[in-house]
Amino acid sequence: LVRWDPNQESDVLLKQSAYLHAMYYETILLIHRPLLPLSGGPSSETEEILKSCSDAARASADVFVVLRKRFPGVAFPMNQARLLIYIPY
Repeated sequence: LVRWDPNQESDVLLKQSAYLHAMYYETILLIHRPLLPLSGGPSSETEEILKSCSDAARASADVFVVLRKRFPGVAFPMNQARLLIYIPY
């Protein structure tokens, strides 16, 4: 199991771990986002799904913050805007 360690000394291991974690969080968003109703009042199920999406987006943002600080000016092959805002295509 790859654990997220923002203080990882190896650049290679940090990038690999960041990529795996970002893909994990994106998978959570891809699975849960379609289950959110477009209209209607909040329910316990809706709140749980929204919390899962919010937690995944927040954790993903944390990963990108670490990468941007460690590798300023480097573009990563992940679509950050779509992942964090998550607007379905």
